[in-house]
This record gives sequence, structure tokens and C-alpha cells, in this order.
Amino acid sequence: VLLPQTTQIEIATFPFEAAVGSPVRVKGDRSVLHKYLNRNMVAVGMVVEEEGETAVQVMLLDSASGRLLHSARHSECAGPIRMLLGDHFLLYSYWSPVAHQHLMTVAELYTNS
Repeated sequence: VLLPQTTQIEIATFPFEAAVGSPVRVKGDRSVLHKYLNRNMVAVGMVVEEEGETAVQVMLLDSASGRLLHSARHSECAGPIRMLLGDHFLLYSYWSPVAHQHLMTVAELYTNS
């Protein structure tokens, strides 16, 4: 993965000693979602400036295979970026100068969705 020129990079990994509470999530209709559990996930967040516009770019990578699992770009946003990687989710926050507030985003990963 080729990373763009950036002013800030934030990295989050799954804690080695952390335990997984449950490998599934049961929905209200009793259907089951299987969590995507991968201890090799690495989240990379960066503030990117292109053509005078600032954006936040977040990528979730599999460090063993190098595969890109998830990617998101938030235009007209800036740092600081703070990230937390859990057993099947990525939680991150960033600043929106347009809305004058911090925004928070969650990405959940499931194997059957």
C-alpha cells in the first residue's frame, strides 16, 4: 500500500493480551452475525492534504497478507486522529472544522456480511 504525503499518522493494533468475549452477535430476529476476528489487523489513520483540501484517510489492513480490509476518506476534516482497534471493530475520532466539532466513526467487520 502506497501511503500519500501526510502531516500526521496514527496507528492502532489489537492488544496481544486481549480476549474475545463472543465470536458472534445475535440480532433481534435471532439471526447470527459472525465477527471477523483477525489478530493481524492494523489500522492506519492519516491527515492528507491535496490541492489545498485537508481530509482524513483511514485504512484497515491485514498485516500478514497485506490485504486492505476497509478504507474510508472523510473530506474537509482534520486531525488529531485517535483510534481504537477491538476484536472486530475500529473506532476513531477526528476534527471537522466545517461543523466545529469532533466526529466519531465506527466500522464493524463480520464474515457473513
